[in-house]
Amino acid sequence: MSVRIIKDDNHFHSELSGAGKHLVVVDFTATWCGPCQRIAPHFEQFPKKFPQVIFLKVDVDKCQETAVAQGVKAMPTFVFYRNKNEIDRLQGAALDELVSKIQKNIGPDDQSVSTFSGKGHTLSGSPSSVPQESNQANNEVNEKFAKEIINLDSSQPTTSIQIRLSDGSRLTGRFNLSHTIADLRLFITTARPQYADKSFVLSTTFPNKDLNDGETIQSAGIMNAQITQRLK
Repeated sequence: MSVRIIKDDNHFHSELSGAGKHLVVVDFTATWCGPCQRIAPHFEQFPKKFPQVIFLKVDVDKCQETAVAQGVKAMPTFVFYRNKNEIDRLQGAALDELVSKIQKNIGPDDQSVSTFSGKGHTLSGSPSSVPQESNQANNEVNEKFAKEIINLDSSQPTTSIQIRLSDGSRLTGRFNLSHTIADLRLFITTARPQYADKSFVLSTTFPNKDLNDGETIQSAGIMNAQITQRLK
């Protein structure tokens, strides 16, 4: 699956109609827009990262009618649709905000496409029917994407944090001391998308203390530490 390029306004509405209840994310872009070109390679990877979502791209110069009708006044603008209706939008090339909005807007219908698609798998199939190699490959892709979203500044102090997830697995990332607990949360839900729609708490182990999203890694005192994820 790849990003679908919109040819004209009829094509745009045809794609929205065909999507039905599934989430559609549209990138209104321009070739002369610097921020558009910087975020474009990341947007091209979204169909692999979020296979349950439909991604469209509209060149505002080639599809002026569509851009005007959708109220697009600056580029890039990302508009979210479901049932042909706009449900959200983001103006600007903030990758972390875009990923957060995608995760927030993925609904039960979208999840069902991701969970039960593919040959040879049924609702009654056992978890062992999913190839372990495929899961590992997906984890590697997701972790790489999560690291890109964190946007580590190597010129500033950094630290390594190990996260013990609720399923018993471990996830390690490198962060600046100015990154917040909310950034750690985004890192987790991007590296392990199955937690994107889950409510969870991050806490230290010794002593046991729940961490607040607004705290920085430095203020929370968790440099080179291990923290745990606990589902609510």
